[in-house]
Amino acid sequence: MAQVPPQKQQAGTKPAVDETVHHESHTKRVPPKGIRDLNLTSMLDVCFQLLIFFILTASFAKGEGFLAADLPLGQGTPNKDTPEQPININVLVEGNTGFRLTTNISRAQRPASVRALFRELKSRRGSTYDHDNPIIIKPDGQVRWDHVVNVYNACVRAKYSNINFSEAN
Repeated sequence: MAQVPPQKQQAGTKPAVDETVHHESHTKRVPPKGIRDLNLTSMLDVCFQLLIFFILTASFAKGEGFLAADLPLGQGTPNKDTPEQPININVLVEGNTGFRLTTNISRAQRPASVRALFRELKSRRGSTYDHDNPIIIKPDGQVRWDHVVNVYNACVRAKYSNINFSEAN
């Protein structure tokens, strides 16, 4: 680099500034100190070893998904127990916020309230129905959910254990 000869400074003027342009070469960049080169050879080696291991240890059994069953020969005897009849409780909408209940327990009268349903279920448990007899609650599509929950709670309080819900109508 050539040096610029110093110029004489005149009174009241600013000193001369060295106007040499300094720049870096863009051809030689130094990578950051933390990352030099990423060596993938060892990682690929481990991946291939794991792949070979899993291929060799896999077992492909014939007929996987079929269960061997020894079925008895002959006709057999029919089951003498009668199937349980589920108790169907329909929760229907009545008015804007009201509801009414219908059941298949007694055809003569329908329960007027959740409390009456509880008393009816409790009186029938043990004599007509077992505690694990299925109860199916069928809500109407427009009935408020708290009415359905109250019917469910009445069934639980009457000590029935097999309580189910069907889709809303």
